[in-house]
Amino acid sequence: MQKQPWQKNEHDHITLVYGNRSFETTIFSDEIAALEHEYPDKFSVWHFHTRAFVDEFDPYVVQGRIDPEKVLKVMKDEGDIKNTVHFICGPVGLKESVKIELLNINVPSANVFSEDFEVTRDPKAFEDVFTQNVSLIVNNQNSEFEVAKGKSILEAGLDAMLDLSYSCQTGSCLLCRGTLLNGSVKIIGIETQPAELLPNECLLCCSFPQTDDVKILVDY
Repeated sequence: MQKQPWQKNEHDHITLVYGNRSFETTIFSDEIAALEHEYPDKFSVWHFHTRAFVDEFDPYVVQGRIDPEKVLKVMKDEGDIKNTVHFICGPVGLKESVKIELLNINVPSANVFSEDFEVTRDPKAFEDVFTQNVSLIVNNQNSEFEVAKGKSILEAGLDAMLDLSYSCQTGSCLLCRGTLLNGSVKIIGIETQPAELLPNECLLCCSFPQTDDVKILVDY
């Protein structure tokens, strides 16, 4: 069996482009820091933070969310991007847009891999779900936005440029938990809510508004 490009041990450097809210909320931060310390010449990390203060003298920390243009700039700074192998993990829109940009600059498709862990949602589950306005209280600020039918409250909140914590979007990591203060939501994509959630809590990635008076407190 012919080895894949990433199995040939011919790549002498790994670059991690990693998006989080801040250093304090970075998953596996200690492990990543240990790898940086142990392999300073073979492993580098570019952190993207949506809320943290960014020191202008630290070029490896970037303010804002990951986007394809920023990813390409980072990779070009790291070396010959056309001779690299890419592993992409994250929200569907981000993964697809990064893939497209890589292919546009002639990175071979055989060198681009992605982890697909999205929840499969049955269209019939949305028969009693309609477009509604939702209010989220995030860091003591109330924001109201429209949640179109078919989109989760998390997806709509991110579209509205709210700074929300999330990771897996499959109901597993619990980062997008919130307290339902008012209204009714329908859970779609997971059979039961995780046992760690309180009775009045929900996960924004799997929650869809059923009434026009939904209000959720997100307290980080």
